[in-house]
Amino acid sequence: MVKYLIGVLFLIIGALAWMYFGVGKPKVYQESFQLAPSPHFYGRPDLSVSKIAIKAFYFVPKNRTKRTSSEWYQVLEKSLKKLVNFNSLQLQGRSEVVYKIYPVPIVGEKEGIDYDTENTQYGNPQALLAMNREIKRRVLDSAGDLYDLDFSETEAPYRRVAMILYEGVGASGTDDAAMVSRIFLTDPEYSLTGATIFTHEFYHTLGLPDGYTIPEAVPTTEDIMGLGKQRPVEKTYIQREFLRKLGI
Repeated sequence: MVKYLIGVLFLIIGALAWMYFGVGKPKVYQESFQLAPSPHFYGRPDLSVSKIAIKAFYFVPKNRTKRTSSEWYQVLEKSLKKLVNFNSLQLQGRSEVVYKIYPVPIVGEKEGIDYDTENTQYGNPQALLAMNREIKRRVLDSAGDLYDLDFSETEAPYRRVAMILYEGVGASGTDDAAMVSRIFLTDPEYSLTGATIFTHEFYHTLGLPDGYTIPEAVPTTEDIMGLGKQRPVEKTYIQREFLRKLGI
């Protein structure tokens, strides 16, 4: 009888212990989460664009200094802010863009025709290439006559690109630089689309192609790289196919 009571007692103690330590105690499950990959240059997973540092300039050929705009800094900064907001939204906050504006106009070493050549078609890319070379040599190289350490240095891992407001004609972009005519940011005719054109050219520095045929300029996409270039930047977008090739 005593053994029976002892056995029952152990059963009761065991049951109470199980109820205390087991019942109602939540189980912890571990979930594995995969971080979203960083955005990259168009079709180039090896080249990150998760952090971009824009160096912005107002470039005036030496024979056009009388045309120098008094509001260039304000309109350039306004368009840069819109670009930053657009990029953050479209790339889902996974690409950070920061910018610095060179505080004074860059007066070119040459006259306008030397940058433009006699052919300004297709956005005047020759002017962009010439200005970009001159800016790298004079402003961004430590031996340049316009070098400024605080402005020119770019901290890793930021990818540096140049955005040039040009006292001339055209709008073009390459892998590391883009330019737009100052007219696009100051002329009332472009008050709704100037920032869009500016942002469109920026995306060429990330490798995005034009969404229209050349030279006919017939749109082949609806987004900012094509037909959407003709809308306010707040009302356009980057199409899904382009985002996919940016790693988004």
